[in-house]
Amino acid sequence: MLTFFPAFVRYVIWSLEFLLVPPFCFATIGIVVSLVAAIKKQKPFSSSEVRRDSLRIVAAQALIFIVTVSIAVVGYVDWTNYHGPNERALNLEKALGAASIVLSIYWVIRIKGYRWYATSLSLLQLLVLAGANFVAGMSLTGTWL
Repeated sequence: MLTFFPAFVRYVIWSLEFLLVPPFCFATIGIVVSLVAAIKKQKPFSSSEVRRDSLRIVAAQALIFIVTVSIAVVGYVDWTNYHGPNERALNLEKALGAASIVLSIYWVIRIKGYRWYATSLSLLQLLVLAGANFVAGMSLTGTWL
């Protein structure tokens, strides 16, 4: 348990560094520009319903991110004593990714009038989660780049 927190922090940093590596940095820049433009054009924070829903989606996606990285730390496969990938953890990681996509689609459909904002925010969150899934996949299979 003493090694959980340092490994967790390291995996979070690696997951966020994923956003800065070409070609993903171009997608990150495009999504952030789209999000800023959507906020300026649609002014989603003037509506209390959108603010409440935005907070919920951000909190849910952040929880999925944290759980994904935690699974990567707990289910780590040591390549020096390799017995195969951690299949249960990989399946759980895939289920969390699917749940995140479904949650994003539901939110974009639900938030009429602010769909550009919702789509941009959801895509940014899914891109961050893709970085976590990338690091988790390496950790859970024991195959590091």
